[in-house]
Amino acid sequence: MFCFETAMNMLYWSALVYDYEEALDSKLSLDTAMSLYGLEHSELFWEKALDTKLLMAWNKHTIVMAFRGTASFANALADLQAWQIAHPPARGFVFRHRPRVHLGFWKSWTANGLNKRVCQRIMSILRSPDVDSERVKVYITGHSLGGALATLAAHELRATARSYGVDRELACYTFGAPRVGNHAFAREFNEVAPDTWHIINDQDVVAKAPKFLILYKRAGHRVVINKMGDMIVRPSFIEITMRNGSSSVAHHMLGSYQRSLLAILLAQFTKKRFSGGMAGVVRLATSSEPVQELLLEEAGLDIAALRRLSKWGALAPQIGAKISATLRRRTTGSLPTRRSPSLPGSGHGSANGRRRAAGRPLPTLTAPEPLTRISLSGELPSVAEHSAEPDQKSSPMDPEQATHRNAPEKARRGDRGDRSASEGEPIRERELSLRERYAAGQTSGSGGDGLIERGALMKSETAVQLPGAGR
Repeated sequence: MFCFETAMNMLYWSALVYDYEEALDSKLSLDTAMSLYGLEHSELFWEKALDTKLLMAWNKHTIVMAFRGTASFANALADLQAWQIAHPPARGFVFRHRPRVHLGFWKSWTANGLNKRVCQRIMSILRSPDVDSERVKVYITGHSLGGALATLAAHELRATARSYGVDRELACYTFGAPRVGNHAFAREFNEVAPDTWHIINDQDVVAKAPKFLILYKRAGHRVVINKMGDMIVRPSFIEITMRNGSSSVAHHMLGSYQRSLLAILLAQFTKKRFSGGMAGVVRLATSSEPVQELLLEEAGLDIAALRRLSKWGALAPQIGAKISATLRRRTTGSLPTRRSPSLPGSGHGSANGRRRAAGRPLPTLTAPEPLTRISLSGELPSVAEHSAEPDQKSSPMDPEQATHRNAPEKARRGDRGDRSASEGEPIRERELSLRERYAAGQTSGSGGDGLIERGALMKSETAVQLPGAGR
């Protein structure tokens, strides 16, 4: 089963391995990554021959392995070696029934016996008295080239564990990973490592790399996401065909994956939400420090604000829609001018390219305006500050309208508090009006007024979470 919490945790690990011992100014921390599963030990494998990098950490019940993606010329050369070799040991008698894999990926995984050293180290950890070998679970992840290496490692590690008689549960989560082998390899991989999920961000150019007819086949399951907050787990052939569009390099960047996953979190406060989605986001943010930082830095939401939103029932989708709209404008306007605050590879050039293609002028490279943190005392989130409604087209006014427009500002403000909120009225004013009425003791109202019964304001969160979260 696909676990959204695991996907968020693996995204952090996939980003960390890029910066670990390379970027001195990185905002990513090994201590934070290890705290996600309470890991106690870590070890780095870095094969300089083909620049293959793997970061590993473990405790009594969990082992995490993260492969770095393309970050050097040697990695790029490995990506280009797209012809296939037989996956050892050679098996099968006909071309289509013999497992074959990408030569460049296989060389990167096996450089100077790296694969053997990694598998032996994992086996020694599994047989250690400090590890509960009966309950331990292995997580393998990576972005881009790292995702391809994670696929090869998951296959070999599971096969090695079975030969040692210590076969344990293994989950593989990749981001923007290319196809690794042919149909025969994919069939065998699905039997060896069925809990494998390839997360693909919209029109990611690497994940959509050509199959070369029958040469390549994606193993494992797909999970398609986008910046609009949509997520399709194991899409059908029709769903895959209908979403085909122009490939995008920008969608391959880890910063773009971060924004899409954040949009899915915020979508739980809109009409797109899953059953129990709002409470699931609260649970996830409470247990995950990276998710807390992501929501606070990019959406201005802290845990207390999320809890408050999850209890507002019918109003929460409207508030969430405003948050999502604000986030989309900010991510296209401010994030491209700098590196992603918490993930590498946010890529400013691709966002500017999309603006040129759309014929819109480029934004000036000024510091983005500070996010408004959600207030928790006295009023609801001030989302409308960044999401004002567009001006309506001017039209002739009748005398009554002219009289109203020329009325004193103070009188018009007082009149607004008495009438019911219209569709074009800023959402903040409507929320404040409802809250004032509720505080005054009104317990019910007609459907057109949108008043809330006193007992319906609180909504239970018990045993409800985002599907797959909190495994």
